[in-house]
Amino acid sequence: MKNFCFLFYSNETYLPILDLTLGEFNYYFNNNPFKKYVVSNKFTDYIFTNKNATFLNSNVDFEGQGRHFSQTMEKALSLIDEEYIIFFCDDYMLIDSPNLNNLIEICRLVEEHKIDYFTFGSTLPKKDWVEFNFESEILPQGRKFFLMPDNFHYLYSVQPCIWKKQALLEILKYNPTLSLHDLDTANLKNRQGYNREMDYLTSLWKKYPFGEQSYGFKTVCTDFKAYDELENFEFLVFPYIEIIRHGFFNITSLTNTYKFLNKFIEDRKIKDNPFFKKYIP
Repeated sequence: MKNFCFLFYSNETYLPILDLTLGEFNYYFNNNPFKKYVVSNKFTDYIFTNKNATFLNSNVDFEGQGRHFSQTMEKALSLIDEEYIIFFCDDYMLIDSPNLNNLIEICRLVEEHKIDYFTFGSTLPKKDWVEFNFESEILPQGRKFFLMPDNFHYLYSVQPCIWKKQALLEILKYNPTLSLHDLDTANLKNRQGYNREMDYLTSLWKKYPFGEQSYGFKTVCTDFKAYDELENFEFLVFPYIEIIRHGFFNITSLTNTYKFLNKFIEDRKIKDNPFFKKYIP
């Protein structure tokens, strides 16, 4: 899979979190054929305990609203030879071993069908979405894949996903101050520099003004429901949870996910680690 690599995105304020989740990734999925890149706007004096990756320092100043994301990614992607990136945010943590065979097959199909973006997250496809036919004897039979419509609010969700590098670079080119949240919610300028409005009654994006077009990328999702609740958990490739919400460990609820994370934090004595104190609610 020489055309694919993992890219773990972070920023200078979350490096300990990335170190933590990267450690779990290496524990559950170290024997995979993909190169790993760790990307941050800057690296501080924090010393990583998990160094089994190529670290790319974009040397971009941190911006409070996350506007450093676009330049950070653009500079990092220019240093990567692979044509596709398997994107992970720093706060998504594996809780079990991924399905390598399914991942390799998905990568093959993404390349074969010239897909620009493929998400492993939950999208809950609507009835009017067009089914996308993946012919595969390896992937689970009876499960479905869909083309996501251009007006979908989370068209480019930053849940674990695959990006064709040139497609992402094109978005960054026309959105030089794009934040991670903007990408997650498809809040983008098009190639002509126009923004579009949200229809808050339907939670769908309206068309760009003056008849101008969107990027027209081929974006595909699954029907798997990778809920952030372990009792309803499904996964095609990656069994993961989101461990940070609003800047803190996501441990303030009584659901199975939070119980799992609370136990994880207790077992690893994370509360005793000074690097993690600011993330404890």
